[in-house]
Amino acid sequence: MTSSILPWQQPLWQNIQQVRQRNRLPHALLLTGHAGIGKAQFAAALAAALLCEKPLADATACGQCTACKQRLAGTMPDYRVLPSDTEKKLIPVSDVRALIEWMAIRSDAGRPKTVIIHQAENMNRSAANALLKILEEPYSDSLIMLLTAAPQFLPVTIRSRCQNLAFSLPEFDTSLRWLEQQKITAAAELLQMTEGAPLHALAFASSRLPEEIAALQTGFVGLLRQSSSPMQLAAEWEKQDLQRSLQWICRQLAMMACSQVASGYKQGLHHDLQQIAKTLDYKTLINMYDKTCDSVRLARGNVNARLLLEDLLLNFVTRIT
Repeated sequence: MTSSILPWQQPLWQNIQQVRQRNRLPHALLLTGHAGIGKAQFAAALAAALLCEKPLADATACGQCTACKQRLAGTMPDYRVLPSDTEKKLIPVSDVRALIEWMAIRSDAGRPKTVIIHQAENMNRSAANALLKILEEPYSDSLIMLLTAAPQFLPVTIRSRCQNLAFSLPEFDTSLRWLEQQKITAAAELLQMTEGAPLHALAFASSRLPEEIAALQTGFVGLLRQSSSPMQLAAEWEKQDLQRSLQWICRQLAMMACSQVASGYKQGLHHDLQQIAKTLDYKTLINMYDKTCDSVRLARGNVNARLLLEDLLLNFVTRIT
């Protein structure tokens, strides 16, 4: 049976299994790292292993026992995933309160209560405060895994009560080999487009996202060269996923800033943006990055996408002229 652990996650998996063998697994893990590198897959594999009745030699779930069959069928009573509604941008306090009530009920089968919270930064303030209570006074034999690509948006009080499990971006060659094993064509180009994130590259291979990213890239380059209208770009970009667009801009600005202080830093940064970065001072890039981060926060609520984008892009134009 093929392992459910991705190749670049093997060292982390081995480390966490050593912790389990010493009975030192914490009550809460904070899985951090770039989007598209497999944090969700790792968390699901760990949850499955904890609940499995007959784990395999590599400590992954067997997929055949009663507990595994319940989990795969969505009927496992000791396993929860938030958000419960994938259409919601925010994780409401009602979901967290329901989770707390569920965790207070001990498992009839003696299994650990296991929770995965995706995009944990999307908890609203009330939800974060409610979760903090069970992080401060955790239930015995339970594990909460919080996943985020933006830990800076989580309250410090939440972060400080979790053990951080940091996922690094895989080496480019490692990701390339894995994508080629999945029979993906133009794998190198897709990795470049997704800043080296192999799972994003895999998703892009069978979607229209490459076209969207290419349009973002063309527009962003044009804006920074002052050949594209910010108002026109805002009108075009509001038709795309707002969060994805803003997070893409964030990453580009971060890489542009890094390229100024780290000699030879190029991975994932388009050639045109590398050249433009040389013409802008570091402080300007950081200010643009900070402004985009503010827009990411605002976009989590109910905002007018066009107005938010217009404000952001006009701010960029003001800073570079």
